[in-house]
Parts: sequence; C-alpha cells; structure tokens
Amino acid sequence: MDDIRKDKDYTLYRPILETDRSFYFIISFLLVVIAWAGFMYFRQLQTGLGVTGLNRAISWGFYIINFVFFIGISHAGTLISAILRLSQAEWRRPITRMAEVITAIVLLIGAVHPILDLGRPDRILNVFFYGRLQSPLLWDVTAISMYFTASTVYLYVPLIPDIALLRDRTNKFKWFYSFCSWGYQGTEHHKKVLEKAMTILMVIVIPVAVSVHTVISFIFSMTIQPGWHSTIFGPYFVVGAIFSGTATLLVIMIAFRKMYHFENYLKEIHFQYLSLLLLIFSIFWAYFTFSEFITGIYGNEPMEMNIIRYKFFGDYAPFFGSNNIVGFIVNHVIILI
Repeated sequence: MDDIRKDKDYTLYRPILETDRSFYFIISFLLVVIAWAGFMYFRQLQTGLGVTGLNRAISWGFYIINFVFFIGISHAGTLISAILRLSQAEWRRPITRMAEVITAIVLLIGAVHPILDLGRPDRILNVFFYGRLQSPLLWDVTAISMYFTASTVYLYVPLIPDIALLRDRTNKFKWFYSFCSWGYQGTEHHKKVLEKAMTILMVIVIPVAVSVHTVISFIFSMTIQPGWHSTIFGPYFVVGAIFSGTATLLVIMIAFRKMYHFENYLKEIHFQYLSLLLLIFSIFWAYFTFSEFITGIYGNEPMEMNIIRYKFFGDYAPFFGSNNIVGFIVNHVIILI
C-alpha cells in the first residue's frame, strides 16, 4: 500500500483502495433503491403488467423506452473509444476507459428491461429455444448478447496492465488482481500481444455496435405503425445513440472530475473536443429529424399526417418541441459560446 501511495498517479487508484463514510452511505442508499425496485417488480408479477399502464392499445411503454435509451447511451462509449484508438488520437487516453466502463454497465442495465417487460419472465429462454428468424426480438437478443460480450472483453483487455500494477503494489485483494492480470509482466512481448488483441477488438466492436442499434430500430420500423414504418430509422437510431451517449459521457466526466479531483487528467481540452463531437452529431440528428418529417409531410398520407399533427399540435407537443429546441438550438448556443 505504501508503494502505491508514492506513485504520482495515486489519485487514480485512491477510489479503489480507500473508502470513507460517503462510500458506505451511497451503497446503503443504492441497496434501499434496489430493494424497493425488487418489491415493485414482485408486485408487477402478482398483479400483471397492467400496473405499468400497458394494455392492448399501448403495447410498448416505459420499459421499452428505457431499453432504447440505455442501449443508445452504451454506444457512445465503445464507438468513441474504438474510433479514437484506431485514429491514434493521444488526447483520448484519459476518457477512453471511462467511456468503456459506461458501455459495459449501461448495456447490462438496458438488457434487463425486455425481461421486465415480459408478463412471463420465466419464459425468456423460449427466445433461444424456439426463436424465429422472422422475429426482430430474436435479432435483438442475439445482437445485444454479442455486443455485451464484445464490450466487456474490450473493457477488460486494456485493463490488464493496470490490474497488474495493483497486483504488484498493494496487498489488498492481491489474489484477485493476480488472477485477473493473467501473469502480465509488462515485457515487450506482453505489450505486443496486448496491442494486437486490442487492434482486433477495435475492428470487431465498431460494426457490432452499429448493427445493434440498427437491429433495435427494426423493432419499430418493421411494424406498419404510422410514424415508425420508415427506412431511415436504422441510421437515425445510430446517430441519436452516439449523440445521447456523448452527452452522457460529458456529464459523467464532469461529475468524476469534481468528486475525485481529476483535474490533472480530465482537462479542458477533453471537454472541448467532446463538445465539438456532440455538436457534430446534434447536426446529424437534426438532419435525420428533418428528413423524417419532410418526407411524411410531402407524402401527405392521412394516417402519417395525423401523427405529425399530433406531435406538433397535440397533447405532447410541448415535450416534442422542447426536445428539439433543447437538443439542437440550446445545445448549439451553449457549445458555440
């Protein structure tokens, strides 16, 4: 422990090796939240999905929206990290690890939501045993499983040198660090093998990440529901996912910089570059939003126009308008200023 305290980068290890009262307070609070959520889910199993507001007219609601939201956020971590690694952008080093952790954790949270949305969660294995290729649900499960596996491995492999450092400089959980470091010693051969593995993973994980959210968009676009039955949904979902994921990464960076005093690692340049990336994807997102509505308005199909009028002038018009104003106009003003 004393050896690692002398390390100039000990600030990075302190949250792992040292805990204070605030840590136990947060853990206790989260356990209470989990217990409450477990109780509510048990009540749902007893009384049925009707308690969530779902019915025959509204088949998708809170759970599926959360599912799309969390899966979307997860994309930014892997894609940003992989693209920046491939491009050899040196400024990305302090943020790639954070982005990769966000991907793994948020993806796991999102993957749970379809199970929560099942009236009979005990039949989840039927998707694997009796799944049909005609069902987008089977594609969804397959894509997310592949993405979670790839993202977890992609997070773990570059962690090996850091785990080895903890193994060599502290006695706390030494057996665990020894097991997870796979005998890594930092030799030239080990570094070369690790770099080769990372290159292969980077090439694999980018198309997997894009395909996952494209498949998720198929759940909506392959229905004949007005407003959803559109060929633009695939790239629209991917762009929206990276847009929201980049914003989430910025929020997490701000929180960690403040809480753990990472000012020497998360510098102003990182926020500037990520803000520019956020700006670019907000423009792409606005372009796809415009394309979606201009084609619907130009076609002037009665059912499609009903949906468009409802979004612009119906009960949910304030939410739709504020989403576009804050997501595009306010976002640009803040970043450019």
